[in-house]
Amino acid sequence: MGLHDFSKSYTPNENTEGKGFDPFNYSGMVQISGFRKEEGKYGERVVLELTVPPDIKDVGNRKIWKNYATDQKDAVERLCSDLFTAGLAYDFATPEAELKSFDGALNKMIRVRCSAWTPEKDRQGNEIPEEARNVVQTCRILSTKKTTKGATKTSAPF
Repeated sequence: MGLHDFSKSYTPNENTEGKGFDPFNYSGMVQISGFRKEEGKYGERVVLELTVPPDIKDVGNRKIWKNYATDQKDAVERLCSDLFTAGLAYDFATPEAELKSFDGALNKMIRVRCSAWTPEKDRQGNEIPEEARNVVQTCRILSTKKTTKGATKTSAPF
């Protein structure tokens, strides 16, 4: 049995837009479900794949991908800062050390804030026509050391 055999008796269903990929808002813990280096359309990149825990209402099991181009200094700096902020050890000195860093991060829980918004102006400040506006999904990695608003080094919330 092959492609021909399986497809001749199948009635296709039309794909619907946004099925499981709609932008969403979420702030909380996620699991690192993938951490790898891969070749893409625009060159080599590191991909950090995050999964929202299944028990979170409305967004459980949703995935978030953060991509970092390995040939762009600011992207590599962002990757290192994100890993540091999440409290994850990393070493990119050799291919073996990279692999150890990737494997060591798998299944770890980290804190993120995801938000979706629709820009009304482009980066130059020009108005974007309403029919041309697209929703933008963002995800920021946060420290797992949650702080209390207004707390300082010399004050405590209790």
